[in-house]
Amino acid sequence: MSHGEVDVEAVVRAVMARLAAGTAGAQPAAPAARSGELTLLGRLVTEHDLAEQLTNETTVRVAAGTVLTPSARDYLNDRGIRLQQIDQATAHRSGANAPRLVLGLAETKFEPSGTIAQLKRDGIEVEQVARVGLTGVVENLADRVRRGGDRALLLTGRPAAAACLANRSPGVR
Repeated sequence: MSHGEVDVEAVVRAVMARLAAGTAGAQPAAPAARSGELTLLGRLVTEHDLAEQLTNETTVRVAAGTVLTPSARDYLNDRGIRLQQIDQATAHRSGANAPRLVLGLAETKFEPSGTIAQLKRDGIEVEQVARVGLTGVVENLADRVRRGGDRALLLTGRPAAAACLANRSPGVR
């Protein structure tokens, strides 16, 4: 393993650790053990998060310490949806904290197999998207983040161009 790969792996692990700690908004969890339940991760749950993710659930589960905005609480009350707080251990056992990463590579010679293997050993589900050029990879990653709540990581030799392309996607920054 070259020195460059070790640095990339450390960066990927650090980013995934920060994301798993809930630095972003509410993230959908793994499917609930019982139907009618939705478990949300993150430190903050907004009305927008609920509107995007609720379908026919009767219970929303959040980790203890999660902040719900007043409008999110009103949203749940107006629809008769029960709010249940669970501890971090329960969330972990249900698979709720298992982060999922979609990995894209464009215009780089980096070989990610070692990084992917290490992430999987660390309990992170990883999917690599096809290398279809910078524009195609960025569009694919942005779509996965926007539509599925996945976390995405792009490794590229052209980060400024990638940032510009990603910023053109609604809901992705």
